[in-house]
Amino acid sequence: MLAGQRAFRRDTMAETMTAILKEEPPELSETNAKISLPLEKIVHRCLEKQPERRFHSASDLAFALEALSTPSGSQRTATALPPVTKSHAGLGRSRLFANARVAWIAATILLLALLASLPFAITYFRRPTVEVRPVVRYDIPTPG
Repeated sequence: MLAGQRAFRRDTMAETMTAILKEEPPELSETNAKISLPLEKIVHRCLEKQPERRFHSASDLAFALEALSTPSGSQRTATALPPVTKSHAGLGRSRLFANARVAWIAATILLLALLASLPFAITYFRRPTVEVRPVVRYDIPTPG
């Protein structure tokens, strides 16, 4: 909400979604002249359409924002952010559990499977063991 208004405002929800996917957002400096150029660059990088051009993690974004908030006399500034290259696109943790919601769903399914198998495990381990008795034979001689 740095701009004070929505970036993509259309008449219908379908038009809004199409604009989000295909159009570039308006420059922040057009709607709010108080926004600095380095902050505008950070926001624009967050809104990139191609995922490999965005920040790879929240810590990368935090680093850029910290660099922006340092005094102007320091050596690091937000304008000196390293460019995003495609070689970094494959790095990082697996995207399967990158989303916390997916991780919670997987954990819930695993727990339900464990609870469903519990009665079978209890039945298996509590069944009585079959005692094997040796066969004993006696020969009784007949009188005769």
